[in-house]
Amino acid sequence: MKLKEKFERIAKIEKLTDFDDEYVYDIEIADSSHTFIANDILVHNSIYVQFDSAISSIEGATFTREEALKVCIAIDNYRLSKYFDNCFDRYGRLFNTENRLKFKLENLSEYGIWLKKKNYAIKVAYDPNPSMELMPKDKRYLIIKGLEPVKGSYPDWARKKLVELTEYVMEIGKSLDIERDIIPKFKEIRTEFNSLSVDEISFNFRIRVYNKYVENVEELKLKKGISIYPRAAAYYNHLLLKTGLNKKYSPIREGDKIKFYYCATNDYEFDVFAYAPENYPTEIAPPIDLDTQFFSLIVEPINRLLEAMKMSSVDITIKRAVDVISPKTKKPLTEDQLYPLYVVDRDSLAYIEVAEKFWKVIGNPEAEISDQDFPEYLATITKWGLSSVIVPKFELDKYIKRLAKKKETPVIEEEEDDDPQ
Repeated sequence: MKLKEKFERIAKIEKLTDFDDEYVYDIEIADSSHTFIANDILVHNSIYVQFDSAISSIEGATFTREEALKVCIAIDNYRLSKYFDNCFDRYGRLFNTENRLKFKLENLSEYGIWLKKKNYAIKVAYDPNPSMELMPKDKRYLIIKGLEPVKGSYPDWARKKLVELTEYVMEIGKSLDIERDIIPKFKEIRTEFNSLSVDEISFNFRIRVYNKYVENVEELKLKKGISIYPRAAAYYNHLLLKTGLNKKYSPIREGDKIKFYYCATNDYEFDVFAYAPENYPTEIAPPIDLDTQFFSLIVEPINRLLEAMKMSSVDITIKRAVDVISPKTKKPLTEDQLYPLYVVDRDSLAYIEVAEKFWKVIGNPEAEISDQDFPEYLATITKWGLSSVIVPKFELDKYIKRLAKKKETPVIEEEEDDDPQ
């Protein structure tokens, strides 16, 4: 039976509402081929291929980045495009049918980073053209999908900074140094951040569910399971009623857009606070926690890139993050119980003692490390790369046994090197 197409005239196009940071779903196929048949055509989405291995395998070649890109164009032109055409033609002949498959180069990027499916950033340097010429450097463009720089919940100022930082991290790539490259950038941006208004550095959200979890806003009775955003809105509404400012400021209702920030220590003991955009209630608003806000806006998104690159992250004090196991006891410990500290390899369970001069430095955000001692300090906290963890004496045996039980791995104690350099 042959089906005949039937077209309907569109009667009305209507915008229902705004959607902030919501997922857009497309067709997903259960098998690994990720293909489906549409109008008798086998359809497949784009795939990414990295050429690093092919380029580095050319013996004796020392290409610049621009030369490497041109080699990739040549590989596609003289080998890959014809290879796929021939493969698809053979596929068609095998099934006695006309080949309708086409595999084309969409673009070529000079660098990129992928965190997970549909969460990536690439810098496009080449769109196919008859002369096969690379784009001029000032015409190359960044594509970011699913990452914080393109999320509407982040304020404009933060998104611009995150775009700059994302491109900066990708451009340096594997040679990136946390102390030399990233931390100075964060400190420079933090100086600018400190001069901005609360409106300019607050997150943007929409209250999806509120009524379900707020039993009594006047008495601030909230149900278990309430998420952070309606809770922040409830704090705002509560203060309006408590202070009589509900005549000056409108309450936040379910479905409203809000500004949101993390609070510094305050008399209300609120950890978060929300308010209506461009209507900051200075009379009642608790102080903003600038450290936490900056970390959430700028540092955390870049940490995700660094972790994807198998690099150390940066903590809230804008220093290299150190993984320190806290003693699991409510009683205060003596120095004999806390020290020495040990650096443990979570993978092999090997461990060595930390030099005494670093015992009260590691894990202390206020501590400063001299330039002379910093190389040794860095070598200590990164002894086993990202699998390094600092464990106090009190927790060492329990921590090792806990991991060993999970791994069923023998414990290895290494002798301390007399010369850490």
